[in-house]
Amino acid sequence: MGEARPAATGYPWPVREVRLVGTERSRVLWLALPFNLTLTAFLLCLVLFSGDSPAARAWLSTATTIVGLGICVVAFVLAACIPWTRLPVGLSAIVPILNLLSLAVIAAGGLRVGLISVLPALVLARTQGTRGAVVGTLLGAVVAWIDLVIAWAPLTQQDLPRLLLLPIVLATLSFSVAALESAARARSTLLARQDEAVRQLLDEQMVQRALLEKVLAALPAGVLVVDERDRVVLHNPQFERLVGVAPADAGPHASDLMASVNELARADTTTTAPTRWWTMEDGTRRALRSSVVHVGAPHGASAHRVVLLEDLTMEESASDQREDFVAAVSHELRTPLTSVLGYLDLLRDEDGRTTSGGALIDVVERNSYRVLRLVEDLLVASSLKHRQLTLVPAQLDLHDLVKLSIEVVSGAAQVAKVNVVDRTQECCVVVGDRDRLAQVIVNVLDNAIIYSRPGGVVSVDLRTVGDRVCLSINDQGIGMSEADATRAFERFFRAPSVVRTSRHGTGLGLHISREIVHGHGGEMTIDSVQGIGTRVDVLLPTQMRPIGVSA
Repeated sequence: MGEARPAATGYPWPVREVRLVGTERSRVLWLALPFNLTLTAFLLCLVLFSGDSPAARAWLSTATTIVGLGICVVAFVLAACIPWTRLPVGLSAIVPILNLLSLAVIAAGGLRVGLISVLPALVLARTQGTRGAVVGTLLGAVVAWIDLVIAWAPLTQQDLPRLLLLPIVLATLSFSVAALESAARARSTLLARQDEAVRQLLDEQMVQRALLEKVLAALPAGVLVVDERDRVVLHNPQFERLVGVAPADAGPHASDLMASVNELARADTTTTAPTRWWTMEDGTRRALRSSVVHVGAPHGASAHRVVLLEDLTMEESASDQREDFVAAVSHELRTPLTSVLGYLDLLRDEDGRTTSGGALIDVVERNSYRVLRLVEDLLVASSLKHRQLTLVPAQLDLHDLVKLSIEVVSGAAQVAKVNVVDRTQECCVVVGDRDRLAQVIVNVLDNAIIYSRPGGVVSVDLRTVGDRVCLSINDQGIGMSEADATRAFERFFRAPSVVRTSRHGTGLGLHISREIVHGHGGEMTIDSVQGIGTRVDVLLPTQMRPIGVSA
């Protein structure tokens, strides 16, 4: 191509500027060769076809011809021997200039060699650009004029157009060659820059891909990347280990797990599937959670989809073991607690006239009922986890259910010095499970009492909103931050500000209540301001036929 050297191009990456001018030894030689061959052929023809012409022999033997040929030989030797790569680009113009000088000397001896001057003139135009075209045209015109003046002396007026014809043609050809060479040089330089830029981009992509593969290999989760045509682009070893087969090898008889992954990968939006237990090829069971994320491409190109396969076997096993333990302990506690409460009723009947003994029995009874409600919450939470909790719908008056629930929590309200106010006035008939809805109201009232300040008020309102009934429970307690309010319905969640206090709780009450309300086809919301209070709204449809509750 030519000499390559760094250049300041304005690009954010280094490129090499490619010179197309004759700077290599071989290139200068090859550009000079056509002229030398043409001149040699001209002289041979002159010798072979002139016969015994005295004029021809005189031309060949003149001093001017010998000097001109000597200059031509010197130029050819320079073209072949000088290390042009070590010299400035413009010095290569010496060779075609010497060629034109040799023609001028030969033409002065009487040989008509004017047309041959076109070759070195074009070399100058090609290698030196516009300046070369100007120099080549002028020197070529001198050679032509010497030739014509010697051949036609004296000149007439009719000879003037012929004097101008060759310079005009020579100028046209030279400047055309210079323009074409300049355009070719610009295109080649641009291509070289683009080639260098593409090469660097490819190198960067290779580095990034290698880094990506290492990162994917280090991830504990399985990753599968597919394009818009559902073709596998990339996957890591963990995915193949979890699925049991490489994605490319999964044919029409793929496992249920692979079929599920393929179906998820075709989702139009970002989706997370629930955790499921799968039986692997070796008979082991794994709890896997799969999700798909759409990765947008620039310039409107189709997005790729990334399927993430997480192995949650250990976490789910630990959770199941915890749930089983909680359920077993709750069942074991329920029976003796029921027995204790029964005996407390007997003691109250027998010792009801003893004031101090009766007060102690009330304390024991209150705390026993609290533990019993805790046990009931744990059992309900376990049922929700395994989707085993069913609802028994019936028509009931929500106003009466509120009164009953307030009586249940009255003892706790007295101890906490909190006043529970029932503002429900009218009968509100809904269809639902009486025991479970009572559990919801009691859980919310318990929370309102626990987190209220002494002397605070907890109010209960009941109103009809369209085809639904809204039960609102307001307190003047410590409230919650916005971040804590968004997590209030999570299992076992307790606000950090509450955990550091003496207020008891398991973080299950609101979670269980919401799931029961959802099972009735209703909604449950929380509106809380830290330091001011909390309002819990329970919206229940008046016409509902529940069949169960899902976690």
